[in-house]
Amino acid sequence: MLSNLAAIYLRISPDATGEHRAIDRQREDCEAKAAEKGLLVSGVYIDNSISASKRNVVRPAYERMVNDYKAGAFTNLICYDIDRLSRQPVQIEWWLEAAEQGQLLIITETGEADTSTDSGRLFIRLKVVVAKAEIERKGERQKRAIVQKLERGEPYAGVRLTGYSMDGQIIEEEAAVIRRIFQTFLAGGTLYGIAGELTKAGIKTRRGNANWPTSTVRTILTNPRYISRVQHTSLHKKTKAKIVTEYAGDWVPIIDDPTFHAVQARLEDPLRITNRAGTHRKHLGSGLFLCGECGQPVRTNGTRYWCKDGGHVLRTQGPIDDLVLGSLRRRLALNDLGRAVSQKNDDAATAKLVADSKAIRNDLARYDRDYEAGALAAAFHQKLTLKAEAKLRAIEAEYAKATSGAAVAMMMGASNPLEFFDNAGLARRRAIVSSLMTVALLHVPRGRKGFDPRTVRIVWSDGRGELSQNADRGDAEPDGHETRAAVDVAP
Repeated sequence: MLSNLAAIYLRISPDATGEHRAIDRQREDCEAKAAEKGLLVSGVYIDNSISASKRNVVRPAYERMVNDYKAGAFTNLICYDIDRLSRQPVQIEWWLEAAEQGQLLIITETGEADTSTDSGRLFIRLKVVVAKAEIERKGERQKRAIVQKLERGEPYAGVRLTGYSMDGQIIEEEAAVIRRIFQTFLAGGTLYGIAGELTKAGIKTRRGNANWPTSTVRTILTNPRYISRVQHTSLHKKTKAKIVTEYAGDWVPIIDDPTFHAVQARLEDPLRITNRAGTHRKHLGSGLFLCGECGQPVRTNGTRYWCKDGGHVLRTQGPIDDLVLGSLRRRLALNDLGRAVSQKNDDAATAKLVADSKAIRNDLARYDRDYEAGALAAAFHQKLTLKAEAKLRAIEAEYAKATSGAAVAMMMGASNPLEFFDNAGLARRRAIVSSLMTVALLHVPRGRKGFDPRTVRIVWSDGRGELSQNADRGDAEPDGHETRAAVDVAP
C-alpha cells in the first residue's frame, strides 16, 4: 500500500528573467493538489531554467529526486504536467514502470495523467512521444532559420558577441578590448599573459567577470565573426560527417582579415603548441638565433646555445643574450628603426597572400557544398579538402612571417619605445628581435677565454650590420670548446 508521502517536482526552461515566477506558480498549484489529495509533501525539487529535452543535460534536482525515490522517501510524485517531469521517453518509461508495479502514483496538476490505469499510462506514453517529435521538428525549423539568416548575411542570433550588440552594431568600448587582444597576441603575447593583463587592468568580460580565463581569450582569437564571417556546422545526411560552411556577414568587422588569419597561423604554430612545457620558448634565442655555419636555428640546454643538426657551435647563453639586447637598446636610442620596420613588411606580398588565402577558403566552401548536395564523392571531397588545407596552412604561415613587425609597430607607437621593450615579456621581446635582426653564432677557436662580441654576427632587417662589433670584450665566463671552424657569414 502506498504511503501518503509525496514529492513535488518543478521545472521550467528557460527562465529569461531569473525571477522564478513560473516556478512559484507551479509550486502553489502543486501544493494545493497535495492538500486536495491529503498527501504530506516530503520534499520539493526545483530545476529552474533547465531543459528536459536533451539527454546530456544534467538536472541536479531531478537526479536527487530519483535517488530519494529509490531510498523510499516518497511514493507519490506531483508535477504540474507530465512534460515538466521529462521530455525523454526513456526517463518517463522508468517512472511508468514503477507506477505499473503499484509502487508509485504520478499526479499532475492538470489532471491529464492517471498512472493507476493502463489507458492512463498509454496516454502519457503517447503524449511524450508526440512532444519529442515536435521538439525535433522545432529543432530542424530553428536550424533552417539560422542558415537562412546566415545566407542573408544577417547577424547571428546566438549569444551576444563581445564587441557587438544583438543587432550587429559595434560597441566601441568592447571593440577596443578585442583589438587589443588581437594586436597583443600577434605582437608576441601569450594567452596567459593577455588574460593576466586584462584582469590586472580591471577590464571585465562581457558577463561582468573580473578575471579573464585563457579559454575566453582563445575563443575571441578564433572567432571568425570578428571578420564578419560565421562558420556553421552541419551533418551530412547519409554519412553524418561534419560539414563546416562559412558565410559572409553584412556587419562591420572589428578585425581585418590579414590580422585574423595571422593570429590563426600563430595559434596553430607546431612549435608554439608542442613546446609549452619545454625550454624552447623560455629563452631569448632558442629556435631564433642561427648557427653561423649551417644556418639552422640553435637550441638551448638551459645555460648554453648549441647547434642541434651538426654540433657546430656550443656557446654560453648569458653573454650572447646581453649583447643582443644591448645592441637593440642602442638601436632604439638612435631612433632610426622606421627604415627597418618598413623594409620588413612588403604590402604587395602580404596582399597577395591574403588574396590566395581567400581563394582557397572559397574553394573549401565549394567542396563542402558540393559534397552536401551529393555532387562530390566522399573520398574525392577528402582529397581536395586535405590538399587545399595544406596550401592554406603554408600561406598563413608565410603571412605570419611577413607580418612579424606587429610587435615592432606596437613598440614604436609607444611614447617611450625603449621603456616598452624593457617592460615587455619574453614572448614579445622574441618577436621584436625576430622582426628586426638576424643573429648568427660563430665558432670560438679552441682555448680562447672570455666572451668576444665579434663571434656574434648581427644583421638588421634593413641590411645594416651590427653597430658594436668592435665593442670592448666582456668579462663573462668562457664559452665551451667548439670543434668546427667558424664561417664569418651573416645568414
